[in-house]
Amino acid sequence: MKVQVDHTSRAHALLSPSSSHRWLNCTPSARLEEPYESTSSAASEEGTVAHELAEHAIEKYLAGEYLPLLDELPVPDEIRNNKYYSSEMEHYVTDYVCYVCDIHELEEGAKMSIERKFDLTTYVPECFGSCDCDIVGETVLNIIDLKYGKGVQVDANGNSQLMMYAIGVLNSLEPAHRAKIEKVRMHIAQVRLGNYSVFEMSARDLTHWAIHVLRPTAEKAWAGQGETKVGNHCKFCKFKAQCRAQKEALVNEFETYGDTKALTLDEIGDILSKSDMFTDWLAAVKTFAMQAATRGEKVKGWKLVEGRSARVINDTETAIERLKAIGLSTEDITNRKLKGIGDLERLVGKKPLAATLDGLIVKPQGLPTLAPESDKREELSPTIDDFDELNS
Repeated sequence: MKVQVDHTSRAHALLSPSSSHRWLNCTPSARLEEPYESTSSAASEEGTVAHELAEHAIEKYLAGEYLPLLDELPVPDEIRNNKYYSSEMEHYVTDYVCYVCDIHELEEGAKMSIERKFDLTTYVPECFGSCDCDIVGETVLNIIDLKYGKGVQVDANGNSQLMMYAIGVLNSLEPAHRAKIEKVRMHIAQVRLGNYSVFEMSARDLTHWAIHVLRPTAEKAWAGQGETKVGNHCKFCKFKAQCRAQKEALVNEFETYGDTKALTLDEIGDILSKSDMFTDWLAAVKTFAMQAATRGEKVKGWKLVEGRSARVINDTETAIERLKAIGLSTEDITNRKLKGIGDLERLVGKKPLAATLDGLIVKPQGLPTLAPESDKREELSPTIDDFDELNS
């Protein structure tokens, strides 16, 4: 009998695959983050439900009780009644399941596993984990990771979390089968962004990375050794508000320019490329100081005060009755407007809404905005009208 994985209470190692982007780049970060408790959020809880729904559907597929595209996605009652479940989630999970099953069908004779647990202590102290989905063929191993978040696009290329999943699954195979695996394909399925990214490397190169990069770096991270380093890996670091390297990086950035009064466009471009990282850090510092002040601790030069608030009516029904009593109509005192497209899609489904409102849903051209040169969007040829609109 299969034991159902409780996604809401997964244990995480100190040097977990999900945090590897941080501790592989900044080895002291894992120990520095250790005192901070992990907190849940609505987004993470919604992601948990999506993972459980995907797992249930793939189980039904493997049991021959569900055919993607031909059958409706099987949704158990406990998920259908969950506050995070929606027709939108059903749509995106269906996309993921179809993606996974397509890979399975293409790999003739391959065996699919979901939530396979693995032990990585050969390379990383006390490290363990589980993989959303793996498909083991004769000579090819596929690793698929479902990402339900839509805030930050995730790339499979060189993704250390996927590589740790892959080496964990590879080492869990029987030695005879492991020796036959030649290629490892690692997939990110970020369904809500339509981001399906694939990274491939040889099993030999993956093992070489695990021995010569993962293992020695993990040993330093476990011991809390090394220098703190600033980069895009800092985004979700729980220690960053107190990180001195962040402050020094910000100060040093503005001490490296020349003596001219005007910054050049090249210098401004350099500043912009780092602005998100610095504003993100400053926001974390402010949140940390606010939490300290709330606990009664003194932050030099700052104090806890009552913030501004907007006036509200605390009894809508009574307010409506009183306003009607002085001669106003319901139309005078209430507003009615069509719900947003996202809310309507959750009500009737994405495809049914598109069919029902065919010709009525349009996407206006977005205003020009700055983006890094690495952005996949096509570069615009600016016109005077564009800048008139920006300045209006």
